[in-house]
Amino acid sequence: MKLAILCLVFLMFLVDTTARSWGAALADSLMRKYPNQILTPHFGILSEVDLAKEARAFPNAKYGPDVTGAFWQCFPTRDVLLRYDTRRTNDPMGSSKIIVTMCDIDIRVRGKTTWSDYWGRRGYRLELCQDIEGAWKKLTRNEKYVCFNGMPSGVEKRIVNGKERWIRGWVWNRFRTKKGCYSYFDEECSPPSQAQLWMDNTPEFFK
Repeated sequence: MKLAILCLVFLMFLVDTTARSWGAALADSLMRKYPNQILTPHFGILSEVDLAKEARAFPNAKYGPDVTGAFWQCFPTRDVLLRYDTRRTNDPMGSSKIIVTMCDIDIRVRGKTTWSDYWGRRGYRLELCQDIEGAWKKLTRNEKYVCFNGMPSGVEKRIVNGKERWIRGWVWNRFRTKKGCYSYFDEECSPPSQAQLWMDNTPEFFK
């Protein structure tokens, strides 16, 4: 009986170790194939579908002094805070005579080394901020890591606790955990068609 239990424990350990090794190898291969689409390890959250989508949208993406394109970054969930402020005003996308409750999304990443701020493209109606907050809580609950896709929006120097900190600004497009994805734009989280997948993985000679 004891021998059977030991064998079962060993088998579970072997399966877990193999899965971890395979996951790490897959992550490394994706980062090698799409070096301009992801800036950090992705902890098995992103797939080739995510990275190929960005490669198609921004084929000349480059992260550096002259930043262009949209990029993925992944952070420990504990380092990220999503909140929003509200105000009563008109919606620029609607009538100037109608006063509604607007909100501004503010996603702050405060890790040991990386500080980033993710913002929306504009103020949203309160209902949208509530929807984003609800999706955030659902997708990040009990998840160790979360990945963001966004476009760079400048760097700001701030004095924090008497020390200088550089904070990179981003305009967020979507966020993803192992539970799923939420996007500002419709269908950004949807998988591509089989035809598009074929095109992405077909050598140029045959296209």
